[in-house]
Amino acid sequence: MWLKAKNRHNTRGGLDISGYEEQKLENLKPSSTKSRSKRSWFIQHIRWKQLIILWVISLIIVNYFERVKPYYTLKKCMWKKWEDWPSESDPHHTVIIGDPQIVDEYSYPSRGWIGMKITQFFSDNYLHRNHNLINRVLKPDSIIFSGDLFDGGREWNDTRWIKEYKRFNNVFNPLEGVRQFRQIPGNHDVGFGNGVDFAKYARFKAYFGDADEVVTLGNHSIVLIDTVSLSCSEDENVSKRSREFLDSLRSPVLINNIQELFNEFQKCGNLRESKSKFPVVRGKQYQTVLEYQLSTEILNNIEPIMLFSGDDHDYCHVRHPISSNAEHTQDKFTFTENDHPGVEYADEVTLKVSSMTGGIKRPGIQLLSMWNPGGEENLTWKSTHSGLKTVDSKTAKTHLCYLPSGLQPLIHYATFVALGIFWIYVCSFNVNLGRRLHSSFKKGLQRFVGILGKIYRGGSQSVELPHLKGKKPPSLLKRYVDSIIIEWDIERENDFTTFLANSFIFVATLFFTLLWYFNSI
Repeated sequence: MWLKAKNRHNTRGGLDISGYEEQKLENLKPSSTKSRSKRSWFIQHIRWKQLIILWVISLIIVNYFERVKPYYTLKKCMWKKWEDWPSESDPHHTVIIGDPQIVDEYSYPSRGWIGMKITQFFSDNYLHRNHNLINRVLKPDSIIFSGDLFDGGREWNDTRWIKEYKRFNNVFNPLEGVRQFRQIPGNHDVGFGNGVDFAKYARFKAYFGDADEVVTLGNHSIVLIDTVSLSCSEDENVSKRSREFLDSLRSPVLINNIQELFNEFQKCGNLRESKSKFPVVRGKQYQTVLEYQLSTEILNNIEPIMLFSGDDHDYCHVRHPISSNAEHTQDKFTFTENDHPGVEYADEVTLKVSSMTGGIKRPGIQLLSMWNPGGEENLTWKSTHSGLKTVDSKTAKTHLCYLPSGLQPLIHYATFVALGIFWIYVCSFNVNLGRRLHSSFKKGLQRFVGILGKIYRGGSQSVELPHLKGKKPPSLLKRYVDSIIIEWDIERENDFTTFLANSFIFVATLFFTLLWYFNSI
């Protein structure tokens, strides 16, 4: 009887519709697990809300360290804060950059290809960003590099050297209305003294220009001199041009790569990071100070009021006596307020390194303000001593300007990446830990809001989050906060694929955010 009824049920108008009915019912069944797995991979595994929150936080962190903090760090060095010229003056402003030394395999030979690319990525950005922000904030009239533009420049063949030359020009791009002087070589560019290779020396001069030059800036004669080649005694081809240039000079401001003679009576001052004495040493292709004879010859021939040198990487302000028979006695290095720069003495400032890879905590640049209204001899000035950020020498003043830390942003970026990956981990691959942390997070947030409420209401009443307590229907704003920030949407079960995919996307978005900031300045 049951069989007949079934047959009668599946027969309509003499037609067998059993197959059609089964197909129709099959279509009405809920989707199976297998069909759900065919959905978009992104819909199944990507935690969009969490990634968007992390990206917004990364924007805030990156913008602070790549724009806000560098800007306000340089604002502290504004010219009017320290130069103290008469109100009607129109001084010439120069930025002197010491030892940029764009890094290469000779900088860190043991780091490997990936480590080197990461180092170059961040160090090049540090130099490039500061170079452009210096122009925007300080608006200098000219920029002078004191040498050591490259790190392994003296080792490269022509093909590699050209590649690094283009890289250097990308890092230190041209600035509209700003004269840039890059022709002073350092020992990392061409070698030092008798170790200078003439072919590589000629290559550097062909692309950057002749280092031995006198330029007029702010009614001052600025001497750019190649002391690494001048120290060569064995190859006349290397030193001849610099020797002839030195013999014809007398100028108030001198800029070179190697510091003049240093002795035990001279102190660098409190602004030097290292508490050890200034190193007077030599080694392969380097020497920390010039030879005594060459130093005294430069001082007595040129009689400068100021000298600037690089190479050491740390700040040092010393005072050299100017005399044809200057001896190494303490009285020669004792000066009074009646002594004048360029007559009895010359101030020398050894520049801080400008790169984040220079081995010091606080990189810096040297600012030089020059105002010479017709060469007045009675222009008032004040004597300065080592240990001060501003050195005053009659018609020229120089000031140490600290750059933002290069290491601090990296520490914050790495910490943020670690915390972001951990948050993804507890929401996708260790869900039990995630639920415990989520519960503690909500309770802690409730206590925090309660404390804020007591402070806001004078301690008389606390503020609660109803959507956490479940006492009152939440407002639209509270539901939004609950959905976006408070609820973590932890996965039902551990899923390594979800963890791996979201971690990769998180790190990739941070990288491209950094890349955009690096290329947009």
